[in-house]
Amino acid sequence: MIRTTHTGSLPRPDDLLPLLQQADEGRLADRAAFEARVRRAVEEIVQKQRALGIDIVNDGEQGKIDYSTYIKDRLRGFEGEGAAPPLGADLKEFPEFAARRPTAASTKRPTCSGPIAWKDWNAVEREIQTLKRASEASGSGEVFMTSVSPGQAARFLLNRYYPTHEAYVAALADVLKREYAAIVDAGFVLQIDCPDLASGRNNQFQDLTLEQFRRVVAGHIEALNHAVAGLPPERMRLHVCWGNYEGPHHRDVPLRDIVDLLLTARPAGLSVEGANPRHAHEWAVFEEVKLPEERAGLGPQGRVRAVRAAALRRQLAEPHRLGAFGGVDRTGRLGKRVVLEDIRCIKERAKAVEVILADRIKLVVVALGTTDLQPQ
Repeated sequence: MIRTTHTGSLPRPDDLLPLLQQADEGRLADRAAFEARVRRAVEEIVQKQRALGIDIVNDGEQGKIDYSTYIKDRLRGFEGEGAAPPLGADLKEFPEFAARRPTAASTKRPTCSGPIAWKDWNAVEREIQTLKRASEASGSGEVFMTSVSPGQAARFLLNRYYPTHEAYVAALADVLKREYAAIVDAGFVLQIDCPDLASGRNNQFQDLTLEQFRRVVAGHIEALNHAVAGLPPERMRLHVCWGNYEGPHHRDVPLRDIVDLLLTARPAGLSVEGANPRHAHEWAVFEEVKLPEERAGLGPQGRVRAVRAAALRRQLAEPHRLGAFGGVDRTGRLGKRVVLEDIRCIKERAKAVEVILADRIKLVVVALGTTDLQPQ
């Protein structure tokens, strides 16, 4: 059976979005009321996932305004003047298009200006307990929780203190390992968000050669492996993507060029973006790259999910090693809704149907590379 899940962020209620914005800007008037609203939002989103047929649920990141920069409020050391990451290499070639839409490069975030250490560990414990209560109340089986990777945190919260990029990533790994362990100890599957391993090629490391970027990826994975050393690989999954933004994506690094490095990460689960048309075909990479026995193949998202799931199932041989992932809604970061909740619900319900189809589809690849789909 192919299990269904998603990659973390789900639409926030309309009344929660302004509270998240206020919390992010340090001007929240009533902290207790905010935390109570987050708890209700988590309860609601867990119930909704269950109703939609999602097998592995989470809290939808309801209490976070952003999947990676949330740590600035939990850690010391991020009091530096705001700065934005560079504009992506693909968008630089289309300046008129880039000027019409908000990008990561248009959002300033605080920089690292001192030694990194925990200052609000209670926020982690509170988040874990909120999800635990909601999942138990809903009768959820398997539950996951997201956490940012050291390399991704370094990508958006720029370094102005540590002597090198490598030293900065290592410091983040040493601190974040406590969050990783707490999530696993709570009984959740830990999803580590690592867009830096793919999307980073298009912006932060756009001036590097491919070989130089591969060395960066290897270094980020080494730091991550250090941070999760001792945690059971089967209780972790790695999420890699090229960004969910509208754009040409023609400067993205192909999965083929980094997949060998991704498979050196300790987490047994691997989630690879497929909804982006630039990468929709890359399930075929697994025709050439065999997953180690201990790895779980977590399939991509998107309109042709049923076909790709069937194809990946054929590659993995064992359907329990395959999962169907939904996409990401990053509406909270901008303080306004981009993906409407009703639309997202339709997408998630469609995913459950597509998984049923994938279980019934036989994929035959003929010599010319076309596909013939026949019901079993």
